[in-house]
Amino acid sequence: RGQGMGGYRLGALHALRAPLLAVSARHTRRYMTRRMPGTAASATAASSAAGQSEVPKSGDVLTLECTSLAFGGRGVCKLPGGFVVFCDRAVPGETLEARVTSLKGGGRFAEATKVSSISPCEHRTAPPCPHFERCGGCTWQDIAYAHQLTMKRDQVVDVMTRVAKVDQTRVQTIVGDCIPGDKTERYRNKMEFAFGPGANDRGVVIGLRPSGNHSDLVEIGNPDGCLLQHPVADEVLRGCRTYLDSNGDSSLDAFNRRTGEGVLRSLTVRVAVDENGEAIAMVDIAAATRCDDEDAALRGLAEAIAKVRGVASVVRTRMPPVPELRLAEGRQQGWVKGGRGGRGGRGGRGGTGGKENRRGGRVRKSGGGDADGEGWFGEDAEVLSGAATLPMKLRGVTFALSAPSFFQTNTDQAEKLVAAVEDACGFSGDGTEVVLDLFCGVGTLGLCVAKKAKHVFGWEVVPEAVKDAERNAEANGITNATFRRGDLAKLKASLPGVGGKGGGDIPKPDIVIADPARAGMDESLVKVLRSIGAERIVYVSCNPATQARDLLRLKGGDGGEGARYDVRYCTPVDMFPHTPHVETVVVLDRISL
Repeated sequence: RGQGMGGYRLGALHALRAPLLAVSARHTRRYMTRRMPGTAASATAASSAAGQSEVPKSGDVLTLECTSLAFGGRGVCKLPGGFVVFCDRAVPGETLEARVTSLKGGGRFAEATKVSSISPCEHRTAPPCPHFERCGGCTWQDIAYAHQLTMKRDQVVDVMTRVAKVDQTRVQTIVGDCIPGDKTERYRNKMEFAFGPGANDRGVVIGLRPSGNHSDLVEIGNPDGCLLQHPVADEVLRGCRTYLDSNGDSSLDAFNRRTGEGVLRSLTVRVAVDENGEAIAMVDIAAATRCDDEDAALRGLAEAIAKVRGVASVVRTRMPPVPELRLAEGRQQGWVKGGRGGRGGRGGRGGTGGKENRRGGRVRKSGGGDADGEGWFGEDAEVLSGAATLPMKLRGVTFALSAPSFFQTNTDQAEKLVAAVEDACGFSGDGTEVVLDLFCGVGTLGLCVAKKAKHVFGWEVVPEAVKDAERNAEANGITNATFRRGDLAKLKASLPGVGGKGGGDIPKPDIVIADPARAGMDESLVKVLRSIGAERIVYVSCNPATQARDLLRLKGGDGGEGARYDVRYCTPVDMFPHTPHVETVVVLDRISL
């Protein structure tokens, strides 16, 4: 989430499957599994109780019954002896066939992918997208939307009870209903697509990477587009594909993530609405060119895209011509991120692998829709046609977005999220409150609430984001907002300048807004917030599990000095329909010093 709010790439593509950061290995299991109301004991306990039950092998096809959900949306299924299998796209109440992909936890449980549904759950519905079975971006598209909202709230209730230690009776009153989206299709304002070789390595195609697959490609554009994005973006894909098909012997071929050869890596389309209500798009082509011929061919593609109705600007992001993937022996998937022999994406300049949404320097996995599951910010951006920025409005504030800037990808739901944050702040109405906006990015939340505050002080680690926030404030005539640069993961005893400490000029805040990345707050920041002792903390998160961990710390559940806080209420917001992801806005009030 690059700039201040949470943000995404349809995490349907992996975001919630990653292990929780800052949780030790021996505690991982109690963060992984959850119990839905009326289910049996947790998956791990069930596997232990299975005792000598037969352990399946990788590749086995099993008949399973899904009894509950694991946090992140995977179904918890059990063999007759009690052995637990976590299965993608399995839904409680469903009987299905699934193929085992791996054994985990020393053989204590397995992971699997769904092959077919034998007896669907009662909430099943027909998925409208022709790419549903292969893409993996909308894993809940075959579940009725009303039930999706119920399952998302249940997951929030679970982590609030199990991790944040909120009383089981009280949690039902403090966790509200999940705020639904008005749109369940065509709700994303930004999507990223990957280029790949055509059949028999001839020509170039464009599409999305299947979940967990770095080499395959689900072709999008002709004849079917993507139901998540604006129709203008579909037209961009078709225009791009038409040009590539008609210029098959040009210098443009697909970038090979294994070798670093080739030119076209990805294409990102962001759509906004102008003052006349017309859709306008910015298109970013990420490419690795090595010679004048390739540069000229790329400009030809850009000119063709610029002619598509609605396209306001075309930008190229320069990519380094180095490998992004390496061959990992013994893995279920042979090619993994981390080019040039690197481990975990640290080996070479191409090690991070795809385009990442950044929130103030912190990688933020978002809900599905990005081409490679992880994107990449290139080394340099060049405007080939039109303006360098795209205007995006939120709650009456206009933000000028450059190609790499993050902005909430569901504009309509972002309005509801910011409204929920504003309500959560509990402004008195007399404009006397001082707000500390942590992880502010380009100032999205702070600038939207500034009209009700005495002053907003934003804190962000990325210097470019701080400059963008200052420009956004000036462009909107907001004079009561100040932005500072600082790394909130490397604090010592205080936040420099706050409350008069360290010779600073920032008064003690009445309200703290915190919107960290998926990993949540560093423990040092939690200690500093307790030391500052603001009356209210509004904690926005796209990962309810790490948020719940931090809530326990803010409550003083792990001891320590400073103010203690109580969780007053939690509002789930559905930013990404048809995926397991849910955003939460939690209000904490100080109860003691």
